[in-house]
Amino acid sequence: MPPPAKKHEVIFEGTTQDLQKLVIESPVPVLLDVYADWCGPCKQLTPALEQICVNAGGMLRLVKINTDQQRQISSALEVKALPTVFGIRDGKILHMLQGMPRDEASLRNFLMGLMVPGQSFQPPVTKEEKEKYEEWSAKLLKLAAGASFSFSARERLQNKIAKDLDELVETIGGETGMAVADDTARVLRSLMSNVIKDPFEVKFRKINLGNKILASKVAQYPPCISVLKSIGFVQEGESTMVVAKGKKVVNIAPFVVGRDCIDKWIDKNRYQISAAARKRKDEIERARLAVEAEEAEKNGVHDEEEDEEEDDDVDPNLCTIKLRVEGKKESSRYRNGCQ
Repeated sequence: MPPPAKKHEVIFEGTTQDLQKLVIESPVPVLLDVYADWCGPCKQLTPALEQICVNAGGMLRLVKINTDQQRQISSALEVKALPTVFGIRDGKILHMLQGMPRDEASLRNFLMGLMVPGQSFQPPVTKEEKEKYEEWSAKLLKLAAGASFSFSARERLQNKIAKDLDELVETIGGETGMAVADDTARVLRSLMSNVIKDPFEVKFRKINLGNKILASKVAQYPPCISVLKSIGFVQEGESTMVVAKGKKVVNIAPFVVGRDCIDKWIDKNRYQISAAARKRKDEIERARLAVEAEEAEKNGVHDEEEDEEEDDDVDPNLCTIKLRVEGKKESSRYRNGCQ
């Protein structure tokens, strides 16, 4: 057994502002104890949890949430009874206790299931409970990220990304630059949305700039690299960027701000983007026709009408109708007049 930990190292009074650091990014499992000063059972349970965390020698931490002072947290977790203790590991809620534990064995089982990977809770967590825990985990993650990102930091990031997007249009240049920039901005948005959707998934936190699409739409434009760096990505090698390396979860706040900023930029410039897209489409169509014409010339195909030789004796009841069928001119003759 490790030596007992110091109380201040493993026991914390939590707020929305430090949820990200104390709970979501905790390197050890967390007991999130939601209590109230007027709650009798809370006054019995909390000291016992404190002693358990001290005896665990730093392998477990206790974060206490005063429900009267931190209503956002208790509301997000839909706390209906006190005390309520959530077992959290790697930023995810695994199980919960409501009220006083029935006995010492049930509390021990709860702690073992939380602290030992692969150890099952007894009785096992039901499918319905698991779905509910996933929902609460997502709410807690969103609340923690938003509270940890100050208004001034949010404003600076918004201004930075808006400036980078405007520079992207200038970098591309031309009458269709806005349309190309729109395509590129949407790729950046997709990269951000992947992380927001699942901040625990490592593959979304690594960008291969050598990828064909990313190389053509992102890597070649310095403003795009600037956007990615501003939300937390760092260069790793020549063609790779990563974020939150070595961490179990990403703080999604910068990604949410970045995604929303791109949405606002697209909406603000929607008319210019639409006009540039039409010009771009016309250019692509002209290029296609030019290639077809060149190929036709090489193959000796001509589009001019070729006059057909007329018979020496013209039948007055004969009418000639010329039709174009699939690009080829054909003629049909009808006797006894034309309909």
